[in-house]
Amino acid sequence: MRLWPDFDPGTEYDHWPRYAALAAALTELIGGILILVGLLTRFSAFGIANVMLVAMWLTGFGPAIQSGSTRLGFLPDYPWFGSDQWTLLLFQFSLFGCAMALVFAGPGTLSMDRLLLGGARKAAPPPPAQKPQGKK
Repeated sequence: MRLWPDFDPGTEYDHWPRYAALAAALTELIGGILILVGLLTRFSAFGIANVMLVAMWLTGFGPAIQSGSTRLGFLPDYPWFGSDQWTLLLFQFSLFGCAMALVFAGPGTLSMDRLLLGGARKAAPPPPAQKPQGKK
């Protein structure tokens, strides 16, 4: 499946970046639809959280570590209050946090997961307390 035409067929290149980008795009698209519907919510949220971790690594942490100008060993050396420079990394981090919240909290009561797979079962009510038998 060709995503982009190869203008120079004699050039050797690696196909893995193309497949990784396609996998990330499909994970975000299909995972987002499944989360919106409420089907396989935890599985989809875990996939999206992984995509966000990779995005943070490829656009923020990795280039900062490779350039050698970091704060705390892995954060880019941006000014602390330079909001325009931190926007991308913080947006990716907030999406990662939202996805992990869905992984741990799970779907809500109106989700398809709960409808199809059944929700948490209610515990059996405790037996009624008996009155103590005393002397008459």
